[in-house]
Amino acid sequence: MATKTKTKSKAKAKTKAPQTSAEDQYDANQAEEGLWDDPGRIMDAIKIAQNEFEGLRDRFQEDFEQGYQLQPYEPKSGYESYTSSAPKNFFDKIVDGVNRAALTIHVNTGEDALEEERADANEAELFIEGALNHIDRLGRKTRQKALRRQLAFFSGIRGWVVMRALVYVPMNETETKFDVKVWDPMHVYWEDGVDGAIWVAHQRKATRSQIYSEYGVKIEGKDGMVTDFWTEDQNMVLVDATWLKEPTDHNIGHVPVFVGNVGDMPDIQNKDFSGDNIGVHNTLEYQGESVWTAARGVIEPRNRYISQLMDTAKRSVAGSLVHKSPKGDKKIKGDPYASFQAIPIEEGESIEPLELPTAPPETAAILGLLDHDWQQSTLPYPLAYGGSAAAESGRALAIRIEATRSAYSPRTHLLREAYQWLSEELLSQFANKAIGNKKIELYGDNPMTDTFFRNGYTPTDIKPEWIVDVIVEPRLPRDEQVEIEMAISASTPRAEGKQPLMAVSSARKQIMKLKNPDLEEQKVLAEEGKEIPPIKFRRMAAAVEAQGDPEGARLIMEWLEGEEMKNRQALASEQGGGAPPPAAAEQRPAAAPPSEDEKAVVEAVMNALVQYGREDLAKELAGALDGTTPPRDGLIQEIMQILGESNPELAQAFTVALGGGQPAGA
Repeated sequence: MATKTKTKSKAKAKTKAPQTSAEDQYDANQAEEGLWDDPGRIMDAIKIAQNEFEGLRDRFQEDFEQGYQLQPYEPKSGYESYTSSAPKNFFDKIVDGVNRAALTIHVNTGEDALEEERADANEAELFIEGALNHIDRLGRKTRQKALRRQLAFFSGIRGWVVMRALVYVPMNETETKFDVKVWDPMHVYWEDGVDGAIWVAHQRKATRSQIYSEYGVKIEGKDGMVTDFWTEDQNMVLVDATWLKEPTDHNIGHVPVFVGNVGDMPDIQNKDFSGDNIGVHNTLEYQGESVWTAARGVIEPRNRYISQLMDTAKRSVAGSLVHKSPKGDKKIKGDPYASFQAIPIEEGESIEPLELPTAPPETAAILGLLDHDWQQSTLPYPLAYGGSAAAESGRALAIRIEATRSAYSPRTHLLREAYQWLSEELLSQFANKAIGNKKIELYGDNPMTDTFFRNGYTPTDIKPEWIVDVIVEPRLPRDEQVEIEMAISASTPRAEGKQPLMAVSSARKQIMKLKNPDLEEQKVLAEEGKEIPPIKFRRMAAAVEAQGDPEGARLIMEWLEGEEMKNRQALASEQGGGAPPPAAAEQRPAAAPPSEDEKAVVEAVMNALVQYGREDLAKELAGALDGTTPPRDGLIQEIMQILGESNPELAQAFTVALGGGQPAGA
């Protein structure tokens, strides 16, 4: 339960250490009011967690030293040492792949959502994008890597991700701050409850000046251990066992910290509940494995056997000589391999070469097994590293690509969970009226339109019913080409008169994983519209004039007008009227059928109306043109107004086309 908020004070004297064990003291405190009012109790809880997490933290350290730092293999003195760079290369490849994965943040609305609701959800997505951009900009001030890069790194090297998120207005400031910190799981401890974490603690070493700068407290000594401690209701900060920030209500309603791990292993308890560990975390060290989880046992033997081969090769280059004598006390002086070197020997003595050392025949087989295990435990070579050993069928390549995907997927799944939690946390905390109804301006790149945006938001703009969905899709070798071919195949009729397996819009969404399939269709239709001759040549004339050639632009337009006149004359001739005079061509009866170009323009107009949400106008226009329904007054004017606002070039082409098959009275 929440305790009374206390005011911030300067550091007090350290609390006297408990006389009982940490476990006994901690258990006794569980039933007390204000469990976390005493720094000593907090430190007791952390001590228990440190013991419980010891195996996990040992694994963290081993992986960092062996896989990332490439701790050198240490043979006996005088022997060769080989340390493979493969573990670091593999780690960098995985992290890079996670960083390059396509990440899409989507605010869900129901299928029956109104256009206004969908527009609000789009604004929420921009809010999240802007907040993430804000977080990265703040991080750069303290030399922090981008949020996503930090998460990818820790997911690879630790197999765990920890992130603390806060949204607030700093004291004496007016702008809302999105404060997100990625913590090293090595120094994070927690205790789980029914509804999530009961508490989470993060520890770090900080210098005296850093502590004073952040908390305004002077400490003795050059540095101290800072503990940031969060409960469901409060936050407090300690240096060693002394308050830096006394218990303060945070009004969030839960611990604002995400703790997640790689893999599918749930909490498992050993069959024996005895020992120092409590709860379910006695198997914690096996959860959230790093990228080296399957290859960890291969690294040291591989280094050792290759070192032995190198040592054998070194000793075989020059070889050694033996000076045999009756008493066995003679030595070869100097370099026996020097040019024109004379080695004097006495009667009964001889100089013979020492037999060269050779590697046992089993060495090659052992190294082959180690390499095979390494590839099975990491990434398929050479596909994942930019090549292929030989020509492969599409099926074989797909299998190898899928094997590559399986190495990335556990970490992209964790990244998805982290961003889903963070997005909803930013939305909910910003909407919390405790931060005040203050406006914040956010900006960044709109992921849907690839355009820059700058919008202002207040807490009342956020809807509590919003649910965020995140997709993180690895981009693998030849993925895009394969996806394009699959999408074309699925959306193309299998035979004449047969329906395709999938609609084009579904193929764009499900196979190609496009962020906004509807927007992509609009872009395709717009490009098709631009290729319609009347539009294309008018754009061409405008471009030529913009380049400083008005005469060239005039010639293009004259040619275009001539071609349009020819089409109209040819159409009139087909109807039996011969080639009408120019005046008659310009005043052609309204009921005359349109040319092919005019038909294309009209079709583009109707497609555009559908995309703009005015399918009703498209149906009216189609009925007016084919004579099934009489045109209502103002139909064309309404259509022209919509086109003029969204696609002026198409509007101009439509104006020209109306000189042909325009409905009567329009």
